[in-house]
Amino acid sequence: MPDAYHHGNLRNDLISEGLKTLCKDGFAAFSLRELSKRLGVSHAAAYRHFATKEELLKTIYLEASAQFKRALADSIGPDATGYEALMRLGIGYVRFFVGKPELLTLFTMMPSEGGLFLALFGPNAGCGNLDELPGSSGFNLLRRFALPLREEEQYAGLSDREILLGFWGKVHGIASILITQKNFIPEDQVDATIDRVVRTAF
Repeated sequence: MPDAYHHGNLRNDLISEGLKTLCKDGFAAFSLRELSKRLGVSHAAAYRHFATKEELLKTIYLEASAQFKRALADSIGPDATGYEALMRLGIGYVRFFVGKPELLTLFTMMPSEGGLFLALFGPNAGCGNLDELPGSSGFNLLRRFALPLREEEQYAGLSDREILLGFWGKVHGIASILITQKNFIPEDQVDATIDRVVRTAF
């Protein structure tokens, strides 16, 4: 069998093709041996990079989660503060998933120990005390910019978690609809629509 991956591409190809396989076939059909066949290499070559399919699954998830958190941080930029930073964060959230819909599928299908919750919070964060969230977590960005709005009249009577739920639920819903209903907004209008809708109160 040809072995074209001695130069180091196999690991990346296993991650990339593994993500595609997960989103297409789900966890039940996921197999390191079958993945090796798809890539045209021996399963022994694949096992040199990942000892088990669980190890590959964890790597796929962690790399996707890191991409997500970087995109959220980058969306704000160095100059944005307050409400503007929150709006940019929401726009970045939607654009990330619209551009990488397979990652929303991945985070949605991950079991309870993974998924979007940990992609946002980070692997060591609990959900009990919001003050204990790590500064590097994606969710802490939302918390940092959304919770000061509790002082505004329109949010009076809402708890911290309800404010966070409202902003998170809005952008997640927009992303989900744009991914699953591809013709709802003309393709050439998607970016402008995301910007307007995220910034508009409903």
